[in-house]
Amino acid sequence: MFNRLTYTSAGESHGPGVTMILSGIPAGLKFDVAFFEYELEKRNLDMGRGKRGAIEQNAYMLTGGVRHGITIGSPISIYFPNADYANWQQRMDPLLKPERITPITTPRPGHADFVGSVKYGFRDMRNALERASARETLARVAAGAIAQMLLKKCGCDVAAYVSYLGDKAYREPPVGMHPSDIRSKTQANIGYVFDIGELPRMQQQIDRARDAGTTLGGQLKFVLWGCPVGLGSYTDIQNRLDARLAMALMSIPSVKGVVLGAAIEQSRLHGSKTQDIVTAESSKTHHIYQSNMNGGLTAGVTNGLPLTGSIFLKPLSTQRKALRSIDADGHLKTAHKERSDVSAVGRATTVVSAMVALVVLDAVLEKFGGDAVTEIEQRLDSWRKAHPVIELRPDA
Repeated sequence: MFNRLTYTSAGESHGPGVTMILSGIPAGLKFDVAFFEYELEKRNLDMGRGKRGAIEQNAYMLTGGVRHGITIGSPISIYFPNADYANWQQRMDPLLKPERITPITTPRPGHADFVGSVKYGFRDMRNALERASARETLARVAAGAIAQMLLKKCGCDVAAYVSYLGDKAYREPPVGMHPSDIRSKTQANIGYVFDIGELPRMQQQIDRARDAGTTLGGQLKFVLWGCPVGLGSYTDIQNRLDARLAMALMSIPSVKGVVLGAAIEQSRLHGSKTQDIVTAESSKTHHIYQSNMNGGLTAGVTNGLPLTGSIFLKPLSTQRKALRSIDADGHLKTAHKERSDVSAVGRATTVVSAMVALVVLDAVLEKFGGDAVTEIEQRLDSWRKAHPVIELRPDA
């Protein structure tokens, strides 16, 4: 997934905290505190959010890789203490075990409880469900925010929005709209939809699901502008950028499908109708395209058009009205209940943007990398000057 960056996280949902470590960020990048904290806050807000969101306030400690607000080339480490740990310390203390603790032995259908306990030999399924919790995505958003800081220096920008909640479609931005304009619309509302006027309908959906004791999935879309031609490669399977994007996005909890570009539509048309053709106004130095059905990627390599894709999330596994399950001793029981959201589709837009940014930045560093931000900017500028300007003009 990553060739130049190294990302890892540690920590359980109700443990002492979550740690993020990101290596490979060059020296000389200004750490934008306001943007970083805003991304963390977006991940915490959603119309379908449960009670945990009111407890965790995204406190953090920057413990490495940044000095006086500037990256210094060493690994960036950030620690996020879990405020809720005060209520879970006896159950989750890393070293001390209370005399009596009730193990979780009845898994929730669709969650990591059962498979995790089998794989690692646990009887207490909390050992599995804690790390499989979406609390882990806090570290992803932190790393992705840093990636976006550097991508903006490289002329790239990313946005994501909700296109479906459950089986209800929501209005989408016009084809070709820049991510900054999409964000100005979607970040102005807690549903992360393009049209703020559709929020009441979304709230009704969520309220009905909450009253029914169930959850909702949905579909997100992302767009990233500014990629130069030539990121990624078709020469080896591990270097194809489409494969790297798909892997990163599929790794997000609850994501069950990723589609790049207009792949579904392409699969149903003749080949003559699915290619992105230059317009008659194009020249050697300026290629103008009327469509972007391939989503900015050709043979695993960026072609200069915006990167686009769709992500499909299943409904969250934990149900307020618990489902039938079977415990570790083979007895039919009602599944374990854990605190959960009604929907995480809205705030997943922040996680999707983060993962896309990390993959694309890794590809940028792979091709134009240097020890300092200025080196990358100079190499990228020279590359852009040596190759045609690529433009998407849907109305051409």
